[in-house]
Amino acid sequence: MTYKTGISSNCAALISGLAIILLLGVAVPGAAQYYIYDLGYDVTTQDIQADNTNTVHIVWTARGVLYYGNIVDNAITGTVQVARGVSTTFWRPYVSVQPDGSSVHIAWTTGGRGNRLMHSWKTTGAWSTETVLKVPTTQWLCQPTCAIDSSGIVHVMFVIWNNARKNQWTTIFYRQKLASGKWTRKQRFTPLRPEYKHPMLFVDSTGRVHATWTMVGRSGYDSYDAYYCTAPSGGTLAYADSVKLPKSADCSVNGYGDLYVDRNGVVHRSIGSWSNAVQKMCIDHTKSPVGGSFETPTRASIVFLDIKDGDPVPTVVAGEDGKVVVAWGQIGSDGSNTVMASFYDPGTLAWSTYTIDPAAGIPTNPNSYRIAMTRTDTHMFGVWRGSNGYLKLFVLPIL
Repeated sequence: MTYKTGISSNCAALISGLAIILLLGVAVPGAAQYYIYDLGYDVTTQDIQADNTNTVHIVWTARGVLYYGNIVDNAITGTVQVARGVSTTFWRPYVSVQPDGSSVHIAWTTGGRGNRLMHSWKTTGAWSTETVLKVPTTQWLCQPTCAIDSSGIVHVMFVIWNNARKNQWTTIFYRQKLASGKWTRKQRFTPLRPEYKHPMLFVDSTGRVHATWTMVGRSGYDSYDAYYCTAPSGGTLAYADSVKLPKSADCSVNGYGDLYVDRNGVVHRSIGSWSNAVQKMCIDHTKSPVGGSFETPTRASIVFLDIKDGDPVPTVVAGEDGKVVVAWGQIGSDGSNTVMASFYDPGTLAWSTYTIDPAAGIPTNPNSYRIAMTRTDTHMFGVWRGSNGYLKLFVLPIL
């Protein structure tokens, strides 16, 4: 276990062992005190989600095998092998938990052209797995995401490369598994032109479903934008209900990002932004108050990032007091491989950025990897792949 007390990457001294990192000459914000644990297991990708009972559910892959467990006392318990043949080339398995914890669902894909969208789930007893969709060999299916609402409806979004042989444009599709167990027909969620990618789903504590995705290209006045929509439990997500997220003034692209909805209903979206002017990425954050619109993004990374391989896929969690944590994996142009986290203080309206892991083991293949975070009543949890290939756990007490 490592205990860390607010660690600025530019001015820290590390003591190994039961390490305490001291921020030199700067007061350490209470929100930035955290613990790091090594959970073991050889891991490629991972995802994590807590339910309203404060049970923390975690899934991870290792050599094409999908595993599930719970985090109890900062360790993994109840490890179960869920499925084999998992592809993480262009994304990772995605987990969703019914708010009351009564069922857990995972969306994932098999590899290669003509691959399949898979759904694994557990209510009581053993896991079950089914094929949701198989595409022709001329296509490629990837970027699966899922959400289980409080009515028992499973929502899945996924991307299909319409011509895998030529690596041409992509489209987002959407299906539901009704409480009766029947799947609805596959429907195109986004227009055919331009490209749309990177769907993310989230079910909040009331069972409502939220979705976000990105446009890759230009359509009319819209260009490389990110979008959001929502539906009540038992409802259906619709592209027609979507709203466009605002961009930072110095950014040309709103890209990858994750969703979190706090228990007051405030929607948070992390954004991997891009500036054509400086040819660099940054990490931004926007939020939408209940009944309001998304606000102009603020800069979670504080500065633009000099990155090398892959694009950071930032994740986000938030408290009802307005505190926010955004984390991402960053591979620098100098070959550094780090996990970063930025803490937002609603009192000062400022972000503070810290190095969580200065020597992470983030894979360099594009699109497939992200830090994953969730929270309970008392703690925030984050997981990532450490430099030894093991699963790392980041625990932040909620003050």
